[in-house]
Amino acid sequence: MNQVTQRQKKYWIFRTNVPDETGWPSDELLLAVGANFLLNDQSRVVEIAGRKFCEGLLDATLNEINDDAFEERGDERLNKTKKPSLH
Repeated sequence: MNQVTQRQKKYWIFRTNVPDETGWPSDELLLAVGANFLLNDQSRVVEIAGRKFCEGLLDATLNEINDDAFEERGDERLNKTKKPSLH
């Protein structure tokens, strides 16, 4: 017998209403699934159902490191990251 549980039914209904996207999910999609944005900068940090998710953290860190190097050479911060606080 193929018995569908309530949880499976909710999942199926949810999945049929979510568009398939390639790459990171859009802000609209995250909001649609109940995400609370904790940080929405170069890396996004969201909380969904009590769990925290982070994307792009490595990219953001590399951009900051590169901007520090640009600044040391006398260039501007090409990735537009904020200078780290000394506090």
